Amino acid sequence: MVSAGAKNKHKAEVFMQESAMEFNSYIAELASLAADCYRITGEGFRGTPRFLLYNPKGKLLGMQTGPFRIEALENFMAKNSS
Repeated sequence: MVSAGAKNKHKAEVFMQESAMEFNSYIAELASLAADCYRITGEGFRGTPRFLLYNPKGKLLGMQTGPFRIEALENFMAKNSS
């Protein structure tokens, strides 16, 4: 039996291509997503979208659940760009 997430993966991929998203996206079943979220962030899964912000060396600097304004991202980057 194919799960709902796996069944709709192609739709999500098409949406990302049509929306010209220029960032990596994670598509997974909820249980895998929640486990990976906790492993990576030390926090439980809170919802989507969830943005994880890394420095060029791969260190996790911050997280945001839900949409945010581009100005907030630019300010965060300016404060953490050393």
